[in-house]
Amino acid sequence: MITINDLARLSGYSKSTVSRALRGNTRISKETREYIQELARKHQYIPNQKAVSLSTGKSYTLGIQIPYVNYNSFYDQLIYGILGEASRQGYQCLLLPTHYQKEKEEDCLKLLAAKEIDGLIITSCTMAHSTEILSTYETERPIVTMEKIADHLSSVGLSRLVGYDYLLRLCKEKGYKRVILCFSRDLVRSRTSRLIVQKVQELYPATRLNDIIGNCRHYMDGKRVAFECQNIQPSTAILATSDEVAAGILAGYKELGIEPPLVIGQENQPISDCLNIPSLDFHLNRAGRTAVSLALSEHVQHQTIPYTFYPRTFDQSH
Repeated sequence: MITINDLARLSGYSKSTVSRALRGNTRISKETREYIQELARKHQYIPNQKAVSLSTGKSYTLGIQIPYVNYNSFYDQLIYGILGEASRQGYQCLLLPTHYQKEKEEDCLKLLAAKEIDGLIITSCTMAHSTEILSTYETERPIVTMEKIADHLSSVGLSRLVGYDYLLRLCKEKGYKRVILCFSRDLVRSRTSRLIVQKVQELYPATRLNDIIGNCRHYMDGKRVAFECQNIQPSTAILATSDEVAAGILAGYKELGIEPPLVIGQENQPISDCLNIPSLDFHLNRAGRTAVSLALSEHVQHQTIPYTFYPRTFDQSH
């Protein structure tokens, strides 16, 4: 296998010049960079990543803290955005599932502190654990969270509270007397979900505990929701966690032979367009791309991604 020393000998340039040219350093002239890079391709040069890390102080790897390893359309869209932007920036990603366990969340920070990764993107965490853990870890390497945890950590916020507030008020104006909320996890773990429930209770004071349905992540979970809510009144709206769950709810009502209530999805996926499901889009792919940009930035920033509502049949409903 050809080494960087071989490339230096073949090109006639020093080892340090070859190394800079391969990294795309603009201090090396464009002609020299292109010549050395073409020579490397011709001889199928593969850089020694350990050596690169030692010389640059970077691993060119970002850690992505995720709660689950199983399929979840919310995190899939977010991760697609992260992977795409990281690849474009010349970085690889290390997926770090935690299952919301304090010890595993702390392990992610240890990787960062040990400089095994150049930055950590926390897509979701147990707030009580992470605020405590983050305060004990001082690291020069960036941490980006998907909701604001601390002023000194960069964050990408989804406009969930604003989007839900808009949608709930729309349902109220349209004459819906009851709203059933689906969440991907239980309220005890999710601060944002608890705040959304508070908004529902402000507009719909009669909201009961059985109007909140947790652990809705997949198509079959949507069917479960339909079977649990088969006796609801037509003046009820169901807010699903995703377009996939919304499709499952509609399929469940079809199996029961019952006319479905208004069902609203999230993410504006092709299935919602195909089935004409109203959808609240928080632009997760864009949020993932933004998280990578912040993870590679030298400055702490807080950005919020706006939402878009696609009404489709909403205006004709009820």
